Amino acid sequence: MNRARWTAATIAGLLSAVLLVPQGTAAAWTDTETAAAQFTAATLPAPTFDSCGNTAGDITVTWHYATTAVPTLTAGNVQWAASGTVTHELANIITPSGTTTTGPDSTGRYRTIITAGAIGNLVSLNSFVIQAQTVLGTWTAISTNSAQGVSAGLIGIGVYTCTLN
Repeated sequence: MNRARWTAATIAGLLSAVLLVPQGTAAAWTDTETAAAQFTAATLPAPTFDSCGNTAGDITVTWHYATTAVPTLTAGNVQWAASGTVTHELANIITPSGTTTTGPDSTGRYRTIITAGAIGNLVSLNSFVIQAQTVLGTWTAISTNSAQGVSAGLIGIGVYTCTLN
């Protein structure tokens, strides 16, 4: 008798489980609504040099971003390099501790001083080139102009010039 009750209860449970299983439907659903949009990717602006000066081997560059399409850019996004010639690949990257930057001012200009010590290995050369690039993540944009510096003589004594190329 107990076995008959268990079997009847088991069969009743299985039948109720089968009957509660969701059944398929023949309903169909379609939607003709579509969407389209145009977008433009932001262009990473390169630093543009406005002026430069060379005082005892310390190079002062006034610069700005050519556009403000990327509003999160600051002076910290600029990487400086010095070399013996103008190159498209920046060489001799100057560490941030070798530079001091202020700004932006009311016109969006920054002022960066690159210390003579940061370019000490190049100061003994007759001339050198300072370039900059904007760095954002893995993207870079190299400046289209550069500062050509000439240092002759010992630090503090000699001829020092800086012109923009």
